[in-house]
Amino acid sequence: MSLAERLGFAAGDRVLILHADDAASTHAANAAIFECLAAGSLTSASILVPAPWFHEAAAYARAHPEADFGLHLTLTAEYDALRYARRRSARPAATVSAPSAATSASQGVMLFPAVGPPKPVGGRATASTWCVAV
Repeated sequence: MSLAERLGFAAGDRVLILHADDAASTHAANAAIFECLAAGSLTSASILVPAPWFHEAAAYARAHPEADFGLHLTLTAEYDALRYARRRSARPAATVSAPSAATSASQGVMLFPAVGPPKPVGGRATASTWCVAV
């Protein structure tokens, strides 16, 4: 059975899925994603768990169960001027402005992808981060 069939379409149907990544990264991203989901021009979105506008996105998802949201779990952040604090509890996320990857590591915020996630990958640190996120 094809994915289209599992989604309720006929075997020969062609399906276009438009997915928005990084909901919760900013209020503007949330507003645009919510508007597009409501208008039907967007199929789904993923909520970036450690991002500063997570609680706004989560509240929208709770209020709109018909909207197709997934979780975007992450160990790194690629933005130069916006760093996400590592999640150690369910408290609202903080953002930290950090000029370099070295500063990011020392401030306890997510690292740039070029530096990579904290070591050991797949160890307790990763499991802990993702368990808090979920």
